[in-house]
Amino acid sequence: LIGATQFNVVLLRRFAPQTIVLWALVAASLAGVVFVGLSFAHIGGLAGFVLPVWAILTPMGLVIPNAPAVALSRHPDAAGTAAALLGAAQFGLGAAVAPLVGVLGNDEIALALVMTAGMVIALLALLAVGVPATETEDDVTGDAVAEPA
Repeated sequence: LIGATQFNVVLLRRFAPQTIVLWALVAASLAGVVFVGLSFAHIGGLAGFVLPVWAILTPMGLVIPNAPAVALSRHPDAAGTAAALLGAAQFGLGAAVAPLVGVLGNDEIALALVMTAGMVIALLALLAVGVPATETEDDVTGDAVAEPA
């Protein structure tokens, strides 16, 4: 997570935050599918558990800083309220989803299913909201262009 968050600074020089979030969620979802497959097949031992978890969590180092920034940038006039609501929603959702692993069996299969479902739902939500198809240089750098008077 920390390494990906640091790498995020480099990526933001070239790509819009929306693009980074999209591809990070795609990567995490694909890693989740692999994790589910390895878990059901009981293949790989410890490495078959640790490596897919790492492959899911690393892209989250790109999603965690960028997703709130994208969400808050849409309504800068209410950014404080939106940030508070976003934080409460993240906290509540985490508390609600965590017990699912125990309910589903408290093993690697349950963890793989819950993690993958979370990644896929996040990806579908992002696609439902919409990702801009094109980006301008201003979108990437964050520089505003002054309009003629």
